[in-house]
Amino acid sequence: MRTRIALRVSPNLVDTLIKTVGMWLLFWTLLGLAAEAQTDCASQHASTGVYICYPNPAENPSDAVIPDGFHLSAQGNAPVGKTVSHFRVLLDNNLVYENWAVPPVQKLSIETNLNSPFDSGVHTLQFVVDGVGTAEVKGLKIVRGTNASFCDSFFRADRRTCAAGRRAPLHWSLTESQLQTSDPLNEYLSFLDLFGQNLKALEADASDAVAIDTEGNLYVASHAFSDVEIRKFTPAGSIIYDSLIRSCGNGFVSVAGLAIDKTGRVWIAANTTACFVTTPGVIKKDTSEVKRTRGLVILVDSTKPSALAPIYVTYLADVEYEIAGIRVDGEGNAYLGGTTGSPEYPHESLLDIGNDPETAPGTPLSFISVLNSSGSGLRWSTLLRNAKLTALALDDTGNVYVTGSVTSVNTTSGAYNQKATSGRPALSCDAQRKPARACHDILIAKITDDGQKLSYSAWLGGSRDQEGRAISLSAHGDWVFVTGETDSPDFPASGMINLSPGDSQQSVVMAMQPCKTGLSDARFIPESRTVAPIAFGAALDAFAPSQRVDPTQLAKSVQKTLLSIRTAPPCSYPR
Repeated sequence: MRTRIALRVSPNLVDTLIKTVGMWLLFWTLLGLAAEAQTDCASQHASTGVYICYPNPAENPSDAVIPDGFHLSAQGNAPVGKTVSHFRVLLDNNLVYENWAVPPVQKLSIETNLNSPFDSGVHTLQFVVDGVGTAEVKGLKIVRGTNASFCDSFFRADRRTCAAGRRAPLHWSLTESQLQTSDPLNEYLSFLDLFGQNLKALEADASDAVAIDTEGNLYVASHAFSDVEIRKFTPAGSIIYDSLIRSCGNGFVSVAGLAIDKTGRVWIAANTTACFVTTPGVIKKDTSEVKRTRGLVILVDSTKPSALAPIYVTYLADVEYEIAGIRVDGEGNAYLGGTTGSPEYPHESLLDIGNDPETAPGTPLSFISVLNSSGSGLRWSTLLRNAKLTALALDDTGNVYVTGSVTSVNTTSGAYNQKATSGRPALSCDAQRKPARACHDILIAKITDDGQKLSYSAWLGGSRDQEGRAISLSAHGDWVFVTGETDSPDFPASGMINLSPGDSQQSVVMAMQPCKTGLSDARFIPESRTVAPIAFGAALDAFAPSQRVDPTQLAKSVQKTLLSIRTAPPCSYPR
């Protein structure tokens, strides 16, 4: 029987701790039951050496035939005073799995699932522990397996052991016919399907964040209790890098985003109530009150599998804040966007977003901070008032584009008037009898001049609440693409849905030119394509740079819905 447990951390980590106590008790109960079904390799082999307990036909003849997705139970014991750090698993000298114990241990217990490169024939299995020795099992007959699986993990650096069967190769490219669609937003939906299928094949759809490099390698970041794990998969589906960054105290952690550069370095943005050991020379080495939520930035080098120690680990500030998104430029500077409840968050500039410049109780406060390539300081940092940031994007000149939500104090102007003039009622927050500050539109804004200038802020929405979740740009920045969520029945999108009060949110994708034409087109994303929300942003990044559609064709396809725009300086709209 296959058991899968996926635990997600809500933005309010402290509340989640209270709400999920029962889930943790259930988790440990199930883990204990699963553990009893595994071998006792560690107790069988306590002396120095390397041992394979399963599969091992010499001890159990029924082990002679195994599926191509098989379970491995093994033990590696270093001499007294020595430790184990690196180990490998091979089939006929083909590397099947490789990992490092962090920190090194004297006795290494392995209980994990592996995928064989063979689904037939007779083969030799080897378990190699550097500095200790090699265990070998010959004459294993491998057959095509069924969806059998094990769901436990005794080795903390390899927890995600529930993948069953063979891993299929990953394909990130659409067919020519899919790329030549006359409807660009339908092309994005094709990318979303493609990414969802690939993530599901690796069971990475339950992870916190993903990214794909130009060679088709998939990077997956997850939280494991209060630790952070980063894995790198080749296009063949095999793991070539696996690092666990451990916390130094109790608490929760969630990964907010990943960013990668052309060399294979990986930036991880996370939020935590635990503590992490920071590296020397970083901007913020520790926090005075670890129980409050803090953002954390971690840089690792995935091109060196043996170099598991992060290049740097740093906090940003000593106030409460959460990182929501991360991007990296060509120089290795990390652009971070998120929210904070404190005006004491480090900044040089303050920009007002929307149409409510007053600082009142409950006014959202967000930040954009640029961490330098060494993690030792901020190049610049800006606070945005009346905005909640959830994601950001960069163009080639260092301008920052953000999305999220903005408070709609006056929802009878801008895009709403467009609905009224077309014969449809222009509903407002007041029509829903909600306080003005409780209503939010999707925000799109551009910040220039190292955070000192607001080029424009635009917003789009219906009579209830909506929020942008991911943002990307076309190759030359001509178009801005955003995905988000709305519960507004009158959201200005192509094709209508029937939402009544209390209904769940609906996902949308938008193409727009906020400061060039002011036009916007939005499409609802079918629920069948929302099974892996972490794929939305990654698929959007793959879609936007691949635009083969003539910009004039895209302009002709959009609905002529004008955005509500506040600009500085004013936009010019060509007729």
